[in-house]
Amino acid sequence: MNWLNDYWNSSRRLLLLDKIKKLLTTDEAAIYLGVTVQTLANWRHDRKYLKYVKLGRAIRYQKAELDRYIAENTISIS
Repeated sequence: MNWLNDYWNSSRRLLLLDKIKKLLTTDEAAIYLGVTVQTLANWRHDRKYLKYVKLGRAIRYQKAELDRYIAENTISIS
């Protein structure tokens, strides 16, 4: 039953990591939004649409910021 305990712990660990991972890479953000990495680069250059985090040379996007952008650009049907 040791393997079951190891499996349970690894599954719980993955769920926790998923919940705490709030910063997405440019590739992950592009996939999440359905745009290209180049589009995100253009938006950063033009300082449009999305806030981003710069950690040294790394660019990261907060998931909440991506969700905000999606919500603000959702067209409701009446």
